[in-house]
Amino acid sequence: MKKMILQLVTIATLFTLATPALAKDTLDLTFKSTSSATKKNVDLAVKTNLPKDTKIQTTVEGPKEFKEKFNLKVDKKGFVKQAFKGKKYGTYKITYATQVAKKQVAVKQQSKNEKLINEQKVATAAAKKKAKAEKIAKEQLEAAVKAVELAEATPTRENYDKANTLVASLSQKNKGLSDRLTTVNSAILASEKAEADRLAAEKKAEEDRLAAEKAEAERVANEQKEAARVAAEQAQLAEANRIANEQAQAAQAAQTPVGNTVYVTNTGHRYHASPNCRGLNNANSTRSATLEEAQNRGLTPCKFCY
Repeated sequence: MKKMILQLVTIATLFTLATPALAKDTLDLTFKSTSSATKKNVDLAVKTNLPKDTKIQTTVEGPKEFKEKFNLKVDKKGFVKQAFKGKKYGTYKITYATQVAKKQVAVKQQSKNEKLINEQKVATAAAKKKAKAEKIAKEQLEAAVKAVELAEATPTRENYDKANTLVASLSQKNKGLSDRLTTVNSAILASEKAEADRLAAEKKAEEDRLAAEKAEAERVANEQKEAARVAAEQAQLAEANRIANEQAQAAQAAQTPVGNTVYVTNTGHRYHASPNCRGLNNANSTRSATLEEAQNRGLTPCKFCY
């Protein structure tokens, strides 16, 4: 049985780019072929230190002028693999050729350095960010503690709300501060209830006072109204009595001789020439009498009439 015979010829051709800064760079190339053959297939396999995606031109030559070319690339682990089916039994020669610019190798090393630098920058930035966050967290905690202490010393709703906002904004929950604020809030609620009760009591007392004043004013007004009514009735009665007396006196005067008639009261000390004398305005009652009768009683003439 005929077998395929592999003859491995490895050719690594390096071309240097015109880069003065890299002129002294060298590349220690490793190129290990582990190609093998089966009954009908040829498996190409190479391990190299060439950079990823480096192009490798592979030429396979065999019996009866058999020749095939492959353009292969190095993967990220440095492997190159390819399989093809042999046409004839016999000896096959595999040739690898590539070109690597020193600049390309240098850039690869540079990219590694840049990666390290970037990693260091990222680490430094992360450390700064962490330190800044820790500083902010510390400042926030200190501010929250001071606010809670103020709320405990002066338990007002305003102080509690400020402290509660600061405690709630902490990056990490602080049960101790939260419990202290719960105690402060309970005290404030009790104080607010007491104040509300006091205001309600004051409001009711003021309402009662106003109601009492209103009732007193209504009582006084009713009394004044009643007094005015009684006074009006008394005045009306007095006026009626006065008119009746005047009418009676006028009637009596009409029956008595004018020259011998005077007008007196039961308790007065003077006699009057006319029943309409202003000296009789306050008299409850008047009557006519003879001049002789008045003089016998010791009455003297009225200064308005005589």
